[in-house]
Amino acid sequence: MPPFTFKDVDNCAQSYLIIQRIPNYSERTGLLIFRKFFDLCPDAIPLFSFAHELKSTDGGLEEEDILEKSPLCMMHIRLFMNKFSDTMDTLGPDVESLEELMIDFARRHKEYGVTKEHHHMMKIAINESVEAMLGDELKPEWKQSWDKLSSFIMRVMQKD
Repeated sequence: MPPFTFKDVDNCAQSYLIIQRIPNYSERTGLLIFRKFFDLCPDAIPLFSFAHELKSTDGGLEEEDILEKSPLCMMHIRLFMNKFSDTMDTLGPDVESLEELMIDFARRHKEYGVTKEHHHMMKIAINESVEAMLGDELKPEWKQSWDKLSSFIMRVMQKD
């Protein structure tokens, strides 16, 4: 049995269409995901090529808009959101294509020192960001479907 159903795929696709209608959704969603991720997991900041642009004394983000001020960070966010969109485009009843995409993605990130804990924190950041972007339009079944999808993706990415 697949980790998520066709209805879950449909729920994620429908809700992502709503997010895509938000002006500048890609940048806004990406920034929100990374702000949440770095708040949850400040020890991951040094893994990024733009870490030197995010000066902080406590290991977290110094200013609210520091990510936007970093050209390298914004480039990374655009690449991340392109991969995020590719992932959404790959959704369907055939999970093998999605697994292949995520295994390749995970292989590259493992080389950078990304850990299982980082994957878990990114899952939380993505789910919370989707919820925030949807706001009052979020349906309970959509939240459950996003959790199933992100859990599946993180399990695939954590395979050795």
